[in-house]
Amino acid sequence: MKNLLKYIFVILSILFLSCSQDYNKSKTERLLIKYNWRLINFVDYDANISAEFRPVDFYFFSDGTFMKIYTAGNDTIKASWLLSPDGELLTIGSNTFRITTITSNVLSLRYGNLEMFFKTIPKE
Repeated sequence: MKNLLKYIFVILSILFLSCSQDYNKSKTERLLIKYNWRLINFVDYDANISAEFRPVDFYFFSDGTFMKIYTAGNDTIKASWLLSPDGELLTIGSNTFRITTITSNVLSLRYGNLEMFFKTIPKE
C-alpha cells in the first residue's frame, strides 16, 4: 500500500510540474504580446550604476517577430523572439535574457550583470 501511494505521489508531482511549466510559458507569452514595453531603466550591477540609454520601445508579436523602436530618431530593429519551454528565458535575435519579473505593468530582463526594466505603454 505504501508503494502504491508513493507511485501515485510521483505521478501527480510530474503532472503538476509539467502543467505548471506550460502555464508559466503561456502566461509570460500572453503578457509579452498583450503589451508594448518602454525601457525605463538600465542597471549595470558590476559598476553599481544606472547606465545611460536611448529611449526605446519593445514590441512582441504572436508570430514570433520582434521590433525595437528608438523613439528619438525612429530607428527600428527587427528580429525574432522565442521563450524557453519553462518561460524563464527569452531569446531575442541571438541574445538570451532571463525574465526576472513580468506583470501587466513591469518587465525586467537580465543579461549577465546587466538588467533592463520596462513599463507598459498603450498600444497604438
